[in-house]
Amino acid sequence: MTLSSLAPLGVAQAAPTAPIPAATVVKTVRVDVDGNGKKDLVQLFHHGGNIFRLQVTTDKVTASDEFLSALPADGDWSNNLIWYGAASLDGTKGAELIVHTYDADSWENWDTPSRLGVYTWRSGHLVEATAPKAPKTQGWHLGTSDPYGINGYRFFTKSGRRYVEVADLVDRQGNNHWSGKILRSVWKKRAWVKVSTRTVKLGEKSAGRYQTINGPSILLGQARADIDGDGRADAMTYRRLADDNIGSLGTWTLAVKTAKGIRRVIRLSPNSGDPLLGVAALDGVRGSEIIFTVDNESPLWKVYTWRKGKLVKESGPNMCGDSSKVWQGCGDESSTGLDFSVVGSQHYLIVSSASPGESHDVSYTKYLWRSGKWVKQSSWSAQLSEADFAKRCSGFCGVALIDF
Repeated sequence: MTLSSLAPLGVAQAAPTAPIPAATVVKTVRVDVDGNGKKDLVQLFHHGGNIFRLQVTTDKVTASDEFLSALPADGDWSNNLIWYGAASLDGTKGAELIVHTYDADSWENWDTPSRLGVYTWRSGHLVEATAPKAPKTQGWHLGTSDPYGINGYRFFTKSGRRYVEVADLVDRQGNNHWSGKILRSVWKKRAWVKVSTRTVKLGEKSAGRYQTINGPSILLGQARADIDGDGRADAMTYRRLADDNIGSLGTWTLAVKTAKGIRRVIRLSPNSGDPLLGVAALDGVRGSEIIFTVDNESPLWKVYTWRKGKLVKESGPNMCGDSSKVWQGCGDESSTGLDFSVVGSQHYLIVSSASPGESHDVSYTKYLWRSGKWVKQSSWSAQLSEADFAKRCSGFCGVALIDF
């Protein structure tokens, strides 16, 4: 018998409280947020549904704020879907934290502008930063509902003062002649103050400065793994840099600092947006490899490995009839799988190519890591059942990819 069962008749009883979903950490980085020059712990939590919480722990205090962001209806989303990055935007010391705040319409209409939440540190609290004035929208937005338009931010410092320009541009003729308005604001007394509006006609390079958040280096993620093979974890920092070309998806860098203090940087300008696939030990040499997707259509990957104190591109096997030793998939109409395994001390790779259509035919080639390269062992084909075909390897399999 419970106490509630003894309540007098006619007395209303409180409904049982639903348990609060346990928070899941979906992103962790360390960056100076409060402006004291020391790195703070930044964590992004998912509380279930569309509820998220951004939390900062400094050397003195912990502060957080909740926000809402809709997720795809199919539930298929990665840790980086909500997190945009950390960057120094305004003229006050300390990085701003940027997240995506999608609404349900974002997943149904791809021409919906992307809303952002920008958080900053003020007097020991994490607060939403007020957006600078824009030609058409209020708040922080990227993109536009116009299929021929772009909307974004260009931050820069001039004569010791911090400025931002917000643009709303359109290319009606499709010939990279962009016209529209640009509003400029200056950082003054801890706020963005509008100083000018101008009507512009820009070429491709000039317009490209306004297609995203341009100017600052944007911290995307951090991770640790043994890259140089000495058995100790090395620090990795992943960033997106400014890019001035319309149609380009940005320039990305991944910096590795080993436990010995050696620093090496990989720089990429891919055709597929965020190129980092992950970090995993692929071959028979000690240390993990860093894997990038540089073209989703082909597909085409680049794999970097540590050799003699440097990060170099590792040659792939002669996949799919390609003898150039790049990590090249079997075409945009086929599904390519790379299944890694270790048997005893031997490292194997089975490359599979699934034919398009309903035949469920799959071609396989087996490779062995020997003398510093992937050596072909055998090839065969098979027709799989529908169930086995659905479970086949696609992309990189058999390895645990470290996520940033």
